[in-house]
Amino acid sequence: MKQNLFFALLLSSLFSLAHAENEPKQALGFCPLGIPAYNLLAINYEMLFANRHGINLRIDYAPMSADGIDINDKAVIINYRWYYHESFDSIFAGVFSRYRIDQGKGTVAGNSFNYTSKQVTLGVNIGKRWLWNNGFSVVTLMGYGYATHQESIRNNNTAINSALVAMKKDYDLFFNNPLFAEFSIGFAF
Repeated sequence: MKQNLFFALLLSSLFSLAHAENEPKQALGFCPLGIPAYNLLAINYEMLFANRHGINLRIDYAPMSADGIDINDKAVIINYRWYYHESFDSIFAGVFSRYRIDQGKGTVAGNSFNYTSKQVTLGVNIGKRWLWNNGFSVVTLMGYGYATHQESIRNNNTAINSALVAMKKDYDLFFNNPLFAEFSIGFAF
């Protein structure tokens, strides 16, 4: 009886080890709603370590235009995720850091100017990855953090300030926003 129990436990352990070795350890994804909804291209890559710890790197790019002002938003996000179950197919919690830079120029009321904005955000997040047998995956995530913001405007005046304030209201998702969200589809391998 003891030998059968030992043999069953040994077999079970070997099968779960073999199964764990075949589990996906990397994933690529993109936000399918980013371009049509926000003119945002968001691409991410994640690597899973020790079946529970994910390191995700995401790159965002969004060109913005309004009333003679053209600004390009670029962001790099590093996100640590701890998976509740020992696989990608799980809920997760984590911490993130984001570096965002907005650079552009414009002409308002005949005055040309250059604009630069830098933002660093540190925060926490929670999410879920659904993983199908063929490797297809869907990720949703919501996070919030503390953001620091630095802004530089060359050739600043009241008209330029007013135009930038109006633009920031139109694109409030990108300017000094501590919110961190993700909806992405992709493949795990």
